[in-house]
Amino acid sequence: KEEYVKNAVDYIQSNYSRKISVKEIANYIGLNRTYFGVIFKEITEFSPQDFIIYYRMDKAKKLLSDVSMSISDVSHSVGYDDPLTFSKQFKKTVGVSPSSYRESS
Repeated sequence: KEEYVKNAVDYIQSNYSRKISVKEIANYIGLNRTYFGVIFKEITEFSPQDFIIYYRMDKAKKLLSDVSMSISDVSHSVGYDDPLTFSKQFKKTVGVSPSSYRESS
């Protein structure tokens, strides 16, 4: 189980900047989507989707420290086509808007 999860995490880390689905990750590591979700949560305590979101937001926080990048550029860099969707998810996950986060860091 740990090897499947490790492979899934590696896949997420390599592909977070584009649109990826839990089904795509499950197919990549050769597991049924439902079973993959169960073992991923068992090992990491996160659903695969939540892990992707938290990983992307962590990357976004690092990118936001580069003031030469617009928030739109940051959103695209972490796999969001729509900057508004990214901003909403960032605020929901981190607790402040991307611009507020940038100002405080």
